[in-house]
Amino acid sequence: MGRLRRLSTTRLLAASAAVLAVLVVGVAIAGAVSTSGSPPPPKPLPQAVHDAISAPAPVGISARITFTSRLVDTSMLGDRVTPLLKGASGRLWVAEGGRLRIELQSDQGDTQVVSDGKRFLFTDPSSNTVYTGTLPADHNVKQKRAERKPSVADVQKGIGRLGRFASVTGPGREVVGGHSAYSVRVTPLHNSGLLGGVGAAWDAVRGVPLRLAVYARGVSAPVLELQATDVSYGPVAASTFTVSPPAHSRIHRINATGHDRGRAAGKQAKEAAGKRHGQQAPNLAAIGKAVPFKLSAPAQLAGLSRSDAHLLGGAHGSSGAAIVYGRPLLGGLVVIESKPGKTKAAPSATPGDRGQGVNLPHVKIGSADVTELATALGTAVSFDRGGVHYVVVGTVGKAVAEEAARGL
Repeated sequence: MGRLRRLSTTRLLAASAAVLAVLVVGVAIAGAVSTSGSPPPPKPLPQAVHDAISAPAPVGISARITFTSRLVDTSMLGDRVTPLLKGASGRLWVAEGGRLRIELQSDQGDTQVVSDGKRFLFTDPSSNTVYTGTLPADHNVKQKRAERKPSVADVQKGIGRLGRFASVTGPGREVVGGHSAYSVRVTPLHNSGLLGGVGAAWDAVRGVPLRLAVYARGVSAPVLELQATDVSYGPVAASTFTVSPPAHSRIHRINATGHDRGRAAGKQAKEAAGKRHGQQAPNLAAIGKAVPFKLSAPAQLAGLSRSDAHLLGGAHGSSGAAIVYGRPLLGGLVVIESKPGKTKAAPSATPGDRGQGVNLPHVKIGSADVTELATALGTAVSFDRGGVHYVVVGTVGKAVAEEAARGL
Protein backbone atom coordinates (compact mmCIF):
# COMPACT_ATOMS: atom_id res chain seq x y z
CA MET A 1 0.00 0.00 0.00
CA GLY A 2 2.81 2.42 0.89
CA ARG A 3 4.54 1.92 -2.45
CA LEU A 4 1.30 2.46 -4.35
CA ARG A 5 0.51 5.64 -2.46
CA ARG A 6 3.92 7.08 -3.34
CA LEU A 7 3.56 6.46 -7.10
CA SER A 8 2.78 9.51 -9.22
CA THR A 9 -0.57 9.58 -10.97
CA THR A 10 1.10 8.87 -14.31
CA ARG A 11 2.94 5.84 -12.98
CA LEU A 12 -0.13 4.59 -11.14
CA LEU A 13 -2.17 4.84 -14.35
CA ALA A 14 0.56 3.07 -16.30
CA ALA A 15 0.88 0.31 -13.71
CA SER A 16 -2.91 -0.12 -13.62
CA ALA A 17 -2.98 -0.33 -17.40
CA ALA A 18 -0.20 -2.92 -17.32
CA VAL A 19 -2.14 -5.07 -14.86
CA LEU A 20 -5.20 -4.71 -17.07
CA ALA A 21 -3.22 -5.72 -20.17
CA VAL A 22 -1.80 -8.81 -18.46
CA LEU A 23 -5.29 -9.84 -17.26
CA VAL A 24 -6.75 -9.27 -20.73
CA VAL A 25 -4.06 -11.28 -22.46
CA GLY A 26 -4.35 -14.01 -19.83
CA VAL A 27 -7.97 -14.44 -20.84
CA ALA A 28 -7.75 -13.41 -24.48
CA ILE A 29 -4.57 -14.99 -25.77
CA ALA A 30 -4.36 -14.54 -29.50
CA GLY A 31 -6.58 -16.36 -31.94
CA ALA A 32 -6.19 -19.51 -33.92
CA VAL A 33 -5.21 -20.63 -37.40
CA SER A 34 -8.64 -21.20 -38.86
CA THR A 35 -8.16 -20.58 -42.55
CA SER A 36 -11.87 -20.20 -43.30
CA GLY A 37 -12.86 -16.62 -44.10
CA SER A 38 -16.57 -17.27 -43.58
CA PRO A 39 -18.69 -17.46 -40.41
CA PRO A 40 -18.80 -20.86 -38.69
CA PRO A 41 -21.92 -23.07 -38.70
CA PRO A 42 -24.71 -22.40 -36.17
CA LYS A 43 -24.13 -23.94 -32.75
CA PRO A 44 -25.86 -23.59 -29.34
CA LEU A 45 -23.94 -21.37 -26.92
CA PRO A 46 -23.29 -24.11 -24.31
CA GLN A 47 -21.85 -26.36 -27.00
CA ALA A 48 -19.70 -23.55 -28.47
CA VAL A 49 -18.29 -22.68 -25.04
CA HIS A 50 -17.71 -26.34 -24.17
CA ASP A 51 -15.85 -26.97 -27.41
CA ALA A 52 -13.66 -23.92 -26.80
CA ILE A 53 -12.78 -25.08 -23.28
CA SER A 54 -12.08 -28.62 -24.45
CA ALA A 55 -9.84 -27.68 -27.38
CA PRO A 56 -6.16 -28.59 -26.76
CA ALA A 57 -3.97 -25.61 -25.89
CA PRO A 58 -1.19 -24.85 -28.40
CA VAL A 59 2.41 -25.12 -27.22
CA GLY A 60 3.14 -21.62 -28.43
CA ILE A 61 1.49 -18.64 -30.11
CA SER A 62 2.85 -15.68 -32.06
CA ALA A 63 0.57 -12.90 -33.24
CA ARG A 64 0.15 -9.28 -34.13
CA ILE A 65 -2.17 -7.39 -31.80
CA THR A 66 -4.10 -4.16 -31.75
CA PHE A 67 -4.99 -2.64 -28.39
CA THR A 68 -7.63 0.10 -28.42
CA SER A 69 -8.16 2.31 -25.37
CA ARG A 70 -10.77 5.04 -25.00
CA LEU A 71 -10.71 4.86 -21.22
CA VAL A 72 -8.93 8.11 -20.37
CA ASP A 73 -8.81 11.51 -22.02
CA THR A 74 -5.09 11.42 -22.74
CA SER A 75 -4.93 15.17 -23.47
CA MET A 76 -4.79 15.87 -19.74
CA LEU A 77 -1.73 13.63 -19.37
CA GLY A 78 0.46 15.77 -21.60
CA ASP A 79 3.36 13.91 -23.15
CA ARG A 80 3.48 11.27 -20.41
CA VAL A 81 1.21 8.82 -22.23
CA THR A 82 2.00 5.14 -22.67
CA PRO A 83 0.56 2.94 -25.43
CA LEU A 84 -1.41 1.11 -22.74
CA LEU A 85 -3.38 4.31 -22.07
CA LYS A 86 -3.57 5.64 -25.61
CA GLY A 87 -3.79 2.37 -27.56
CA ALA A 88 -1.27 0.92 -29.98
CA SER A 89 -0.39 -2.04 -32.17
CA GLY A 90 2.35 -4.56 -31.59
CA ARG A 91 3.25 -8.22 -31.15
CA LEU A 92 2.46 -10.98 -28.70
CA TRP A 93 4.15 -14.29 -27.86
CA VAL A 94 2.81 -16.94 -25.47
CA ALA A 95 4.26 -20.31 -24.46
CA GLU A 96 3.59 -23.02 -21.92
CA GLY A 97 4.51 -22.43 -18.30
CA GLY A 98 2.93 -18.99 -18.06
CA ARG A 99 5.47 -17.38 -20.39
CA LEU A 100 4.30 -14.18 -22.04
CA ARG A 101 5.66 -11.23 -24.00
CA ILE A 102 3.71 -8.21 -25.26
CA GLU A 103 5.22 -5.34 -27.21
CA LEU A 104 3.23 -2.20 -28.03
CA GLN A 105 4.94 0.37 -30.22
CA SER A 106 4.86 4.16 -29.87
CA ASP A 107 6.92 7.17 -30.88
CA GLN A 108 8.27 7.38 -27.33
CA GLY A 109 9.44 3.77 -27.35
CA ASP A 110 7.97 0.31 -26.91
CA THR A 111 5.93 -0.68 -23.90
CA GLN A 112 6.71 -4.27 -22.94
CA VAL A 113 5.13 -6.78 -20.59
CA VAL A 114 7.34 -9.86 -20.18
CA SER A 115 7.16 -12.92 -17.96
CA ASP A 116 9.18 -16.13 -18.01
CA GLY A 117 6.64 -17.76 -15.70
CA LYS A 118 8.65 -16.89 -12.59
CA ARG A 119 9.52 -13.23 -12.98
CA PHE A 120 7.79 -10.30 -14.66
CA LEU A 121 8.80 -6.98 -16.17
CA PHE A 122 6.80 -3.98 -17.36
CA THR A 123 8.48 -1.04 -19.12
CA ASP A 124 7.02 2.47 -19.23
CA PRO A 125 8.90 4.40 -21.94
CA SER A 126 7.15 7.69 -21.12
CA SER A 127 9.05 7.87 -17.81
CA ASN A 128 11.95 5.50 -18.62
CA THR A 129 10.79 3.32 -15.73
CA VAL A 130 10.79 -0.46 -15.33
CA TYR A 131 8.60 -2.36 -12.86
CA THR A 132 9.88 -5.86 -12.11
CA GLY A 133 9.52 -8.60 -9.54
CA THR A 134 8.98 -12.29 -8.84
CA LEU A 135 5.62 -13.92 -9.39
CA PRO A 136 4.05 -15.90 -6.54
CA ALA A 137 4.42 -19.66 -6.86
CA ASP A 138 1.28 -21.56 -7.82
CA HIS A 139 1.16 -24.59 -5.56
CA ASN A 140 -1.97 -25.96 -7.20
CA VAL A 141 -0.72 -26.39 -10.77
CA LYS A 142 -0.83 -30.20 -10.70
CA GLN A 143 -4.26 -30.15 -9.11
CA LYS A 144 -5.56 -27.73 -11.76
CA ARG A 145 -4.21 -29.90 -14.56
CA ALA A 146 -6.05 -32.88 -13.11
CA GLU A 147 -9.36 -31.06 -12.81
CA ARG A 148 -12.17 -32.46 -14.92
CA LYS A 149 -13.22 -30.24 -17.78
CA PRO A 150 -16.88 -29.24 -17.57
CA SER A 151 -19.47 -31.06 -19.65
CA VAL A 152 -21.99 -29.34 -21.91
CA ALA A 153 -24.55 -29.69 -19.11
CA ASP A 154 -22.13 -28.03 -16.66
CA VAL A 155 -21.60 -25.13 -19.05
CA GLN A 156 -25.34 -24.77 -19.56
CA LYS A 157 -25.89 -24.59 -15.79
CA GLY A 158 -23.16 -21.98 -15.48
CA ILE A 159 -24.71 -19.83 -18.21
CA GLY A 160 -28.07 -20.21 -16.47
CA ARG A 161 -26.62 -18.96 -13.17
CA LEU A 162 -24.97 -16.04 -14.98
CA GLY A 163 -28.33 -15.23 -16.54
CA ARG A 164 -29.66 -14.30 -13.11
CA PHE A 165 -27.34 -11.30 -13.05
CA ALA A 166 -26.64 -10.56 -16.71
CA SER A 167 -28.03 -10.83 -20.21
CA VAL A 168 -25.98 -13.31 -22.23
CA THR A 169 -26.26 -12.93 -26.01
CA GLY A 170 -24.73 -15.40 -28.44
CA PRO A 171 -23.13 -17.14 -29.95
CA GLY A 172 -22.73 -14.70 -32.79
CA ARG A 173 -21.18 -16.06 -35.97
CA GLU A 174 -18.62 -13.78 -37.53
CA VAL A 175 -15.17 -13.42 -39.04
CA VAL A 176 -12.49 -11.87 -36.81
CA GLY A 177 -9.08 -11.17 -38.24
CA GLY A 178 -9.84 -13.43 -41.18
CA HIS A 179 -10.81 -16.38 -38.96
CA SER A 180 -14.16 -18.05 -38.38
CA ALA A 181 -15.29 -17.12 -34.88
CA TYR A 182 -18.10 -17.38 -32.39
CA SER A 183 -18.82 -14.37 -30.19
CA VAL A 184 -20.74 -13.57 -27.03
CA ARG A 185 -21.84 -10.39 -25.23
CA VAL A 186 -22.56 -10.20 -21.51
CA THR A 187 -24.54 -7.19 -20.25
CA PRO A 188 -25.19 -6.78 -16.50
CA LEU A 189 -28.78 -6.50 -15.30
CA HIS A 190 -29.99 -3.97 -12.69
CA ASN A 191 -26.93 -1.87 -13.41
CA SER A 192 -26.73 1.73 -12.22
CA GLY A 193 -23.04 2.16 -13.05
CA LEU A 194 -20.99 2.98 -16.13
CA LEU A 195 -19.93 -0.56 -17.02
CA GLY A 196 -21.95 -1.62 -20.03
CA GLY A 197 -20.69 -5.16 -20.43
CA VAL A 198 -17.98 -7.32 -21.93
CA GLY A 199 -17.68 -9.17 -25.20
CA ALA A 200 -15.42 -11.84 -26.64
CA ALA A 201 -14.90 -13.69 -29.89
CA TRP A 202 -13.02 -16.99 -30.13
CA ASP A 203 -11.78 -19.15 -32.95
CA ALA A 204 -14.36 -21.68 -34.06
CA VAL A 205 -11.80 -24.46 -34.45
CA ARG A 206 -9.19 -24.12 -31.70
CA GLY A 207 -11.27 -22.26 -29.14
CA VAL A 208 -8.83 -19.58 -28.02
CA PRO A 209 -10.19 -16.00 -28.18
CA LEU A 210 -9.38 -13.58 -30.98
CA ARG A 211 -10.93 -10.53 -29.37
CA LEU A 212 -11.90 -9.24 -25.92
CA ALA A 213 -13.77 -5.98 -25.42
CA VAL A 214 -15.11 -3.92 -22.51
CA TYR A 215 -18.04 -1.55 -23.11
CA ALA A 216 -19.30 1.52 -21.32
CA ARG A 217 -23.01 1.85 -20.64
CA GLY A 218 -24.88 3.41 -23.54
CA VAL A 219 -21.85 3.42 -25.87
CA SER A 220 -21.70 1.04 -28.82
CA ALA A 221 -17.94 1.18 -29.46
CA PRO A 222 -15.75 -0.67 -26.95
CA VAL A 223 -13.81 1.38 -24.40
CA LEU A 224 -11.08 -1.27 -24.25
CA GLU A 225 -10.43 -3.84 -26.94
CA LEU A 226 -7.66 -6.31 -27.66
CA GLN A 227 -7.67 -8.09 -31.02
CA ALA A 228 -5.16 -10.50 -32.55
CA THR A 229 -4.36 -11.15 -36.21
CA ASP A 230 -1.60 -12.85 -38.23
CA VAL A 231 -1.51 -15.73 -35.76
CA SER A 232 0.89 -18.65 -36.01
CA TYR A 233 1.39 -21.71 -33.82
CA GLY A 234 4.47 -23.61 -32.76
CA PRO A 235 7.33 -23.49 -30.28
CA VAL A 236 8.58 -20.02 -29.27
CA ALA A 237 12.28 -19.53 -28.46
CA ALA A 238 12.96 -19.32 -24.72
CA SER A 239 15.05 -16.18 -25.27
CA THR A 240 11.86 -14.35 -26.27
CA PHE A 241 10.82 -14.35 -22.61
CA THR A 242 14.10 -13.13 -21.11
CA VAL A 243 13.32 -10.72 -18.28
CA SER A 244 16.06 -8.10 -18.62
CA PRO A 245 15.49 -4.39 -17.85
CA PRO A 246 16.60 -2.00 -20.60
CA ALA A 247 19.82 -0.12 -19.92
CA HIS A 248 19.66 3.23 -18.09
CA SER A 249 16.14 2.64 -16.80
CA ARG A 250 14.82 3.51 -13.38
CA ILE A 251 13.89 0.21 -11.78
CA HIS A 252 11.06 -0.28 -9.27
CA ARG A 253 10.93 -3.72 -7.69
CA ILE A 254 7.48 -4.95 -6.68
CA ASN A 255 7.01 -7.69 -4.12
CA ALA A 256 4.44 -10.07 -5.59
CA THR A 257 5.71 -13.13 -3.70
CA GLY A 258 3.88 -12.21 -0.52
CA HIS A 259 0.59 -13.54 -1.89
CA ASP A 260 0.37 -16.40 0.59
CA ARG A 261 1.46 -14.16 3.46
CA GLY A 262 -1.06 -11.54 2.39
CA ARG A 263 -3.81 -14.15 2.21
CA ALA A 264 -2.89 -15.39 5.70
CA ALA A 265 -2.74 -11.82 6.97
CA GLY A 266 -6.13 -11.15 5.44
CA LYS A 267 -7.56 -14.18 7.27
CA GLN A 268 -6.07 -12.96 10.53
CA ALA A 269 -7.45 -9.49 9.85
CA LYS A 270 -10.95 -10.85 9.37
CA GLU A 271 -10.66 -12.78 12.61
CA ALA A 272 -9.35 -9.68 14.38
CA ALA A 273 -12.28 -7.72 13.02
CA GLY A 274 -14.72 -10.21 14.46
CA LYS A 275 -16.16 -11.45 11.18
CA ARG A 276 -18.54 -14.31 11.85
CA HIS A 277 -20.25 -16.78 9.54
CA GLY A 278 -23.34 -15.27 7.93
CA GLN A 279 -22.36 -11.70 8.82
CA GLN A 280 -22.45 -9.28 5.83
CA ALA A 281 -19.56 -7.09 6.91
CA PRO A 282 -16.81 -7.29 9.54
CA ASN A 283 -17.18 -5.49 12.84
CA LEU A 284 -16.34 -1.88 12.01
CA ALA A 285 -15.53 -1.09 15.63
CA ALA A 286 -12.82 -3.75 15.55
CA ILE A 287 -11.52 -2.45 12.23
CA GLY A 288 -11.46 1.07 13.66
CA LYS A 289 -9.29 -0.14 16.53
CA ALA A 290 -6.92 -1.93 14.16
CA VAL A 291 -6.08 1.09 11.98
CA PRO A 292 -3.85 3.96 13.18
CA PHE A 293 -6.40 6.70 12.43
CA LYS A 294 -10.06 7.53 12.92
CA LEU A 295 -12.08 5.47 10.45
CA SER A 296 -14.85 7.14 8.46
CA ALA A 297 -17.44 4.58 7.34
CA PRO A 298 -21.02 5.88 7.38
CA ALA A 299 -23.81 3.38 6.87
CA GLN A 300 -24.94 5.28 3.74
CA LEU A 301 -22.75 7.06 1.22
CA ALA A 302 -23.98 8.78 -1.94
CA GLY A 303 -27.25 6.88 -1.60
CA LEU A 304 -25.49 3.50 -1.35
CA SER A 305 -25.55 1.16 1.64
CA ARG A 306 -22.37 -0.13 3.22
CA SER A 307 -22.00 -3.77 2.11
CA ASP A 308 -18.55 -4.91 3.19
CA ALA A 309 -15.31 -3.84 4.87
CA HIS A 310 -11.77 -5.16 4.92
CA LEU A 311 -8.53 -4.43 6.68
CA LEU A 312 -5.63 -3.70 4.36
CA GLY A 313 -1.98 -4.44 4.95
CA GLY A 314 0.55 -7.24 5.00
CA ALA A 315 2.34 -9.38 7.51
CA HIS A 316 3.63 -6.32 9.41
CA GLY A 317 0.21 -5.11 10.44
CA SER A 318 -2.73 -3.23 9.05
CA SER A 319 -2.13 0.05 7.27
CA GLY A 320 -5.63 0.88 6.13
CA ALA A 321 -9.18 -0.19 5.41
CA ALA A 322 -11.41 -0.64 2.38
CA ILE A 323 -15.12 0.04 2.81
CA VAL A 324 -17.49 -1.21 0.10
CA TYR A 325 -20.78 0.46 -0.78
CA GLY A 326 -23.29 -1.27 -3.04
CA ARG A 327 -21.96 -3.51 -5.81
CA PRO A 328 -18.65 -2.05 -7.05
CA LEU A 329 -18.94 -3.28 -10.65
CA LEU A 330 -22.57 -2.25 -11.01
CA GLY A 331 -22.61 1.32 -9.75
CA GLY A 332 -21.01 0.80 -6.35
CA LEU A 333 -18.05 2.40 -4.60
CA VAL A 334 -14.96 1.39 -2.68
CA VAL A 335 -13.47 3.81 -0.16
CA ILE A 336 -9.85 3.19 0.75
CA GLU A 337 -8.60 4.92 3.89
CA SER A 338 -4.97 4.85 4.89
CA LYS A 339 -2.30 6.70 6.79
CA PRO A 340 -0.09 8.75 4.46
CA GLY A 341 3.41 7.30 4.20
CA LYS A 342 6.11 8.73 6.41
CA THR A 343 8.66 8.77 3.61
CA LYS A 344 9.02 11.97 1.64
CA ALA A 345 6.74 11.94 -1.37
CA ALA A 346 8.16 12.54 -4.80
CA PRO A 347 7.45 15.96 -6.34
CA SER A 348 5.11 14.27 -8.82
CA ALA A 349 2.90 13.16 -5.94
CA THR A 350 1.63 16.70 -5.41
CA PRO A 351 -1.99 17.33 -6.38
CA GLY A 352 -2.46 16.85 -10.11
CA ASP A 353 1.17 15.83 -10.58
CA ARG A 354 2.00 19.43 -11.39
CA GLY A 355 5.38 19.81 -12.98
CA GLN A 356 5.21 16.35 -14.50
CA GLY A 357 3.15 17.23 -17.59
CA VAL A 358 -0.04 15.92 -15.97
CA ASN A 359 -3.06 18.14 -15.43
CA LEU A 360 -5.79 16.19 -13.67
CA PRO A 361 -8.92 18.13 -12.72
CA HIS A 362 -9.32 19.44 -9.17
CA VAL A 363 -12.39 20.25 -7.10
CA LYS A 364 -12.78 21.72 -3.65
CA ILE A 365 -14.75 19.60 -1.19
CA GLY A 366 -14.86 21.46 2.08
CA SER A 367 -11.25 22.35 2.83
CA ALA A 368 -9.85 19.42 0.84
CA ASP A 369 -8.22 19.78 -2.56
CA VAL A 370 -9.53 16.71 -4.39
CA THR A 371 -7.77 15.22 -7.41
CA GLU A 372 -10.26 13.69 -9.80
CA LEU A 373 -9.87 11.18 -12.62
CA ALA A 374 -13.04 10.50 -14.60
CA THR A 375 -13.00 7.68 -17.14
CA ALA A 376 -15.54 6.06 -19.42
CA LEU A 377 -15.97 3.21 -16.93
CA GLY A 378 -15.80 5.02 -13.61
CA THR A 379 -14.30 7.74 -11.45
CA ALA A 380 -11.56 7.95 -8.84
CA VAL A 381 -11.00 10.84 -6.45
CA SER A 382 -8.28 11.18 -3.85
CA PHE A 383 -7.54 13.67 -1.10
CA ASP A 384 -5.92 14.06 2.31
CA ARG A 385 -7.85 15.30 5.33
CA GLY A 386 -7.17 15.14 9.03
CA GLY A 387 -4.05 13.02 8.62
CA VAL A 388 -5.89 10.38 6.55
CA HIS A 389 -5.52 9.64 2.84
CA TYR A 390 -8.79 8.84 1.09
CA VAL A 391 -9.36 7.22 -2.31
CA VAL A 392 -12.92 6.86 -3.58
CA VAL A 393 -13.25 4.70 -6.70
CA GLY A 394 -16.21 3.12 -8.43
CA THR A 395 -18.06 2.51 -11.68
CA VAL A 396 -19.90 5.81 -11.25
CA GLY A 397 -19.86 9.30 -12.73
CA LYS A 398 -17.88 12.09 -11.11
CA ALA A 399 -20.96 13.65 -9.49
CA VAL A 400 -21.57 10.49 -7.44
CA ALA A 401 -17.87 10.14 -6.56
CA GLU A 402 -17.76 13.77 -5.41
CA GLU A 403 -20.92 13.29 -3.34
CA ALA A 404 -19.31 10.28 -1.69
CA ALA A 405 -16.19 12.29 -0.89
CA ARG A 406 -18.35 14.98 0.74
CA GLY A 407 -19.98 12.33 2.92
CA LEU A 408 -16.71 11.10 4.45
